[in-house]
Amino acid sequence: MKARRRTTATLLAVHDRQLGTLKEFFKLLDDEGASLRLVKGDSDLELDSAAVSRARHRVEGLRIEDRNEAFEGQIVNWTPYSHRFEPPLHDGGALLPGTVAREAMDRANQEGPHPFNQHFRLSLKVREARARNRPPKKLYTLLKMEPVDAPESLPASRQQAL
Repeated sequence: MKARRRTTATLLAVHDRQLGTLKEFFKLLDDEGASLRLVKGDSDLELDSAAVSRARHRVEGLRIEDRNEAFEGQIVNWTPYSHRFEPPLHDGGALLPGTVAREAMDRANQEGPHPFNQHFRLSLKVREARARNRPPKKLYTLLKMEPVDAPESLPASRQQAL
């Protein structure tokens, strides 16, 4: 059975301590010329010494940065059951799909009304992964939202809630 490749987007879930440990682990394996085989149930993943060396260089080239940013936008997709949201931004309409932090979801459910199609100032945690020779990947997590009026520059169809 072929193993699936782990992408930079998947590595966005890795915390800084885990990334440091991965770097040390692959460095040790590579320095010693070791190979690695992982077996779980019917799944089998084997890394020969060349694959271990590639993994070391990839993980050493990976940089993950966390920061908080504020945006204004309109919530056009809000799914409480999966903690997902999708706001087009007021300043250009770009979509920033992401997850909603549990605290933000609980606060939104308590405060009501439902945020769908409402305008907010959004406080987001942005996690950005940069790998060598690849475009950066970003993961957005909604931390807080404050209601705001729709900007007059938006088309009328986007200014009012449904």
